Amino acid sequence: MRRNAPLIALGVIVAIAVGLRVYVLTTPLMRFEGDEGVTGVMAQDILSGDFPVYFGVQSYQGALEQYLQAPLLWLLPDTPFVLRLVQVALIALILVATYLVAHRVTRSRWGGVLAAALLAVGPYYFLWKGIKSHGGYDGALLAGLVMVLAALMLRVDGRRRNVVALVLGIAAGVAIWENPTSLYMVIPAAIWAIGSARGALLRLLP
Repeated sequence: MRRNAPLIALGVIVAIAVGLRVYVLTTPLMRFEGDEGVTGVMAQDILSGDFPVYFGVQSYQGALEQYLQAPLLWLLPDTPFVLRLVQVALIALILVATYLVAHRVTRSRWGGVLAAALLAVGPYYFLWKGIKSHGGYDGALLAGLVMVLAALMLRVDGRRRNVVALVLGIAAGVAIWENPTSLYMVIPAAIWAIGSARGALLRLLP
């Protein structure tokens, strides 16, 4: 039981965070906005056979989240609440990724739990913005955390190192595609990864 206590605590934190955000979705704080309308139209366009790459008519901010929203709009009523459920799910994954990164850094599962708890009840802006369907923010943060975790794991040897390097590269690409501001995470993670790989960089090449 004690060994599983941190994971149980993480599960409780994620459940509370999800419940809180679902509740907030039902309040007047979550008035539907124009940018969210664009993401809704994009998700509908995907169901109609169009495949956008970026948000609206922009040449930046990827459309990954809209590909996740489209199946929900096909299965469930086409409402702002349903559209934003993808954001809630991404927040849950972000909390788990935060736990994994903090666990790796602190070498303590309880350190990971603390980091996830702080983010779960973190700044009001994260609570509000995190469940707004503004395109590219939650997806970029999740991809960035996966990239950081991969950079921290690059010390492993053998075939696993190649897999970790592949995950790092894909996550970095997705993060930058989703939101260019991810460079603030990509650059330090890349520096850390290069330092961790050291003389093994050539062996990571195909």
